[in-house]
Amino acid sequence: MIADENTDVVVVGGGIIGLATAWELQRRGAAVTVVERDRLGRGASWSGGGLLSPLPPDSCPESLRPLLADSLERYPAWCAELAGRSGIDPEYWRCGGRYLRTQGDELLPDLAQVRNPRLLKALIAALRDAGVRLLEGHEVIGWQRAGDRLVGVHTAQASIPCAQALLAAGAWSKSLGARDIHPVKGQMLLFRLPAGAVTEVRISEEGYVIPRRDGHILVGSTLEHV
Repeated sequence: MIADENTDVVVVGGGIIGLATAWELQRRGAAVTVVERDRLGRGASWSGGGLLSPLPPDSCPESLRPLLADSLERYPAWCAELAGRSGIDPEYWRCGGRYLRTQGDELLPDLAQVRNPRLLKALIAALRDAGVRLLEGHEVIGWQRAGDRLVGVHTAQASIPCAQALLAAGAWSKSLGARDIHPVKGQMLLFRLPAGAVTEVRISEEGYVIPRRDGHILVGSTLEHV
């Protein structure tokens, strides 16, 4: 049993959702432990495109649009705060883009992006600076209960007592009780062009092109249900 520290909340999964939530919980006074089966931030969060927009734009349910708009409005300040705490710039960029359609292009002036690896490194550094316990290589295998109440999290190595837990394990959440979740594998290419050669995101039904400020270009992506 890992009981050398008191833990209010165990966050299961060290991707963008788990790390960001852990940081917010810690800032609100909770004692948090993040448990990751592999390396922090190195799953799907690391290799995504980093677009801050629905993809494609017209697939967002109408009821979620106010939440989406509020989230996008908060993102620049959140990234700036993370950079200040960690010394790592997530490279928030309101680059804009266009959605290429057969009936005509749709301009997306508010489309923004972050550099995934740098955002994750900034979060990890901020959490370490705040004293949040981060456990890598600890796969959660079940929940510890007392009646109908959660009292801990079982990992392959030990048990961690806690009052609450957040399941944010992505494709591995199904084995811990999440429904309708399954892994989807994707591949993309990374090119290097002169900085400024491409300055906006291009999206179509067939894929996307995402420029970075330093000239790197992401082109993707395949979808494989494996």
